Amino acid sequence: MLFQALESWEAVIDVIQMFLILVILILFFRNRLHEKQKVFKAAKTDDTMSFNSEVFSRAMQQQLEQAFVNIIAGVRVEISNLERVLQIGQLQAEKPLEDDLQPLSHLDSTGWQDRQKHIEKLSGKGMSIQHISEELKIPKAEIELILSLKEAGT
Repeated sequence: MLFQALESWEAVIDVIQMFLILVILILFFRNRLHEKQKVFKAAKTDDTMSFNSEVFSRAMQQQLEQAFVNIIAGVRVEISNLERVLQIGQLQAEKPLEDDLQPLSHLDSTGWQDRQKHIEKLSGKGMSIQHISEELKIPKAEIELILSLKEAGT
């Protein structure tokens, strides 16, 4: 249960990180747009500055493209991590159901009665279903069924 909660928090933290990356990108674009506008305004007023502004704008464009490549790679890594965490969480959520629903075909009628008496004896001593399950290596659902049948019969 605690492990699943930690995975949930990791997923929330990943979403927050992606949101912060998006905010940073928006601010980056906004600042670059303002810088470009300043450079182009200055280039229109002075022809000697047009070469410098062209070099500057191309350098900015290359930096921007490289930043996008890095961000996209980071987002892909985070998405794969998130998918892996979600798959592990789904497998762990499904696993207890499979463990509790094991068939009892391997028991004959005398083995079943002996097991039932032993479970009732341990329950009578005040042991919890969890402890009985761990001690006898029997699924909790089976113990709950036996105890509920006992209560219904008496």
